[in-house]
Amino acid sequence: KQWYQRRVAITAGIRSCHEQFKNYRKTLKDSIETAKRTHYGGKISEHSGNSKKIWEVINNLRGKSRRQIKPSFNIDNKKITNRRIIANEFNKYFVSIAATLNKKYDDIGQVLIDDLPSFRQYMSSSTMNSIYLHDCSADEISKIITELKNGKSSDIPIHIIKKSAHLTSPLLANYFTNCMKIGYFPDELKIGRISPIYKKENEELMENYR
Repeated sequence: KQWYQRRVAITAGIRSCHEQFKNYRKTLKDSIETAKRTHYGGKISEHSGNSKKIWEVINNLRGKSRRQIKPSFNIDNKKITNRRIIANEFNKYFVSIAATLNKKYDDIGQVLIDDLPSFRQYMSSSTMNSIYLHDCSADEISKIITELKNGKSSDIPIHIIKKSAHLTSPLLANYFTNCMKIGYFPDELKIGRISPIYKKENEELMENYR
């Protein structure tokens, strides 16, 4: 009988502790959710009007923050921190991949990768004295926008660009047409943004990025 009473007491104590734990867990969960809403709501209000910053906050909330590339790289057995040098070295590395693969295959007697043809091979014969370009149209711009892939990287999410195409296409068409008429090519469009993505192993070696 004493053993039974002790068991009942222990069971009741465990149930009581479990109920207390469940209540505490619920209170803690509610407190965390409230803190998150307050924190991220404040961040979004802080960056009101700046869509890029707002999307950074949203992506951080979704756990999709961009991985920051390490500030230093091992180049020719030297620690390099200068961003311009690192960017130029990355450019040299990616451009030289095909030639490097060719050399490696050549050394072991396997079939070589054909050299990449020059872009000039795909161009029609040049006309030195005249050129004619049709004006851009809103339909042309809209068609290009609809063919964009949603998964591609962009400062503005692709699905937003598509949804606003009916508003932006006429403006872009007019802008591009004026650029052609005056012979102006915006400097911003001459720049390609290359974002190396880390694969594995040593983060300071460029061959570990793609």
